Amino acid sequence: MIPLICQGCNSIVIYAYDLKRMFPTPSLKGVEGLPEEIDKYYQEALRCMSAECPNGAVILFRKTVHAIGKYYKCEKSEVYDIIKELEIKGHITKKTKNALISIKDIGNDGAHINENEPDMAQAYLLKSLMDTVLKSSIVADQEIEMANTHHPNKHK
Repeated sequence: MIPLICQGCNSIVIYAYDLKRMFPTPSLKGVEGLPEEIDKYYQEALRCMSAECPNGAVILFRKTVHAIGKYYKCEKSEVYDIIKELEIKGHITKKTKNALISIKDIGNDGAHINENEPDMAQAYLLKSLMDTVLKSSIVADQEIEMANTHHPNKHK
């Protein structure tokens, strides 16, 4: 191990030479400006990824899907039913529905012992899918609302 001092914040950083990792691990950047009830699961998933904990990350991305459903008042008990209702209510497209189903399925693999053990590559794939979903639904809705506030559209 090699102790270092961060030039940006003057904190002590340790580089584990044999592991080729820095401690504390750098944080992953993600989608910003999310509602708290969604962001808490999303940010925890990112922290799991930074710590190279793929099972935790994929499970928390699955919980983020559930939180998106609650945000849009899709209160079904099964995550698959929540995803279907999100599409029926027009909050997501068919492609987005398929992305959410993939997140749900891989998240289930992370929660159970089976032959489909998630790895970091799958966690990064789910992050990419989740970022796309969040930008095309939550963030897009926030931006549309802001645009409508500044310039109301009478042709809705």
